[in-house]
Amino acid sequence: MKNIPIISGQFTKFDVLHSYTATYTATGIQRNVDFHGNPNGYYQAVDPSGTVIKNAGDKINPYTFAQVGYVESFSPLIGIDVTMRNNMQFGLQYNKTRMMVLGLVNQTLTEDANTEYVVRLGYIVRNFRLGTASVRGRGTRGKGSDLNIRGDISLRDSKTSIMNILLNDSQVTGGQKLMNIKLSADYNVSENLNLRVFYEQMTSKYKISTAFPLSTIRAGISATFTFGESGGGF
Repeated sequence: MKNIPIISGQFTKFDVLHSYTATYTATGIQRNVDFHGNPNGYYQAVDPSGTVIKNAGDKINPYTFAQVGYVESFSPLIGIDVTMRNNMQFGLQYNKTRMMVLGLVNQTLTEDANTEYVVRLGYIVRNFRLGTASVRGRGTRGKGSDLNIRGDISLRDSKTSIMNILLNDSQVTGGQKLMNIKLSADYNVSENLNLRVFYEQMTSKYKISTAFPLSTIRAGISATFTFGESGGGF
């Protein structure tokens, strides 16, 4: 889309995102003995007078299944990822996933549904210098390195329910509302050394009374040193 003049004048990158995946699984597959006992594949039926009518009943499946599952995921259903010419980065995503498991042994239907909203912000500081540090290499002595600043905020709502098909009864067995905040800054001190400052906070509120709200915070500084050819040292 950046080839559109009105977009190329403001953005170096403009992507519209969409993705869909689906998975079907079946377990506990066995041959149906009733099917082989009825050559035409139908159960016998009885009319009001008591006469047996062959091949007039329900259709017999040649196989039986213990469990059937289906998972579909829109990750994302719709989203955008843009980078502006002033090095600002911005992204939005709306994700939806659903999993259904049909248990044919205990006649239950388990459903797990998730909805998530994600907002991403970022900024790249070109040729940033951290004190007297500089990235040096062949033909690049004295130049700084890019400082990548990024922030992600996501809101997720999930619910797990189980339905008893015979009793037509459904109850919520799990699920939570989850907020996740991530802030980070990455900087290459040299061609071998990378520094990263990060802050992460996760807050969750469960949908069942037996689980208590949870909040966790992680913050720190990490350094990654890579051994190998550096093209001139640092």
